Amino acid sequence: MEKKKKYESQIKNLRNNYIRFPLDLKPEVLTAFKAACAANHTTPTTEIKKFIARYVSQHGDPAHTVSVEVELSAAQCQLAQEAGIDLNAVLVNALSEKFDGD
Repeated sequence: MEKKKKYESQIKNLRNNYIRFPLDLKPEVLTAFKAACAANHTTPTTEIKKFIARYVSQHGDPAHTVSVEVELSAAQCQLAQEAGIDLNAVLVNALSEKFDGD
């Protein structure tokens, strides 16, 4: 009985604080996406949430974003640039994984 109450409480919290976002995909696209996520030890939900966070941070209304300054050595910046690493995306991804979860 206790487990059922906890589950009902979680469902109520989800419905009160989250909105569902249905997404229509071709079956082969979803299968490939799931496989790619599994190969990278992540989930489709996590990757979609990270994409949304990254997109909003780069293109969203400034009222919904915060600009932060991070100090890196010139060598670190150069290595990231040469490797084609988007440092903003790295930070957004790390924070999304840490705090958003599934």
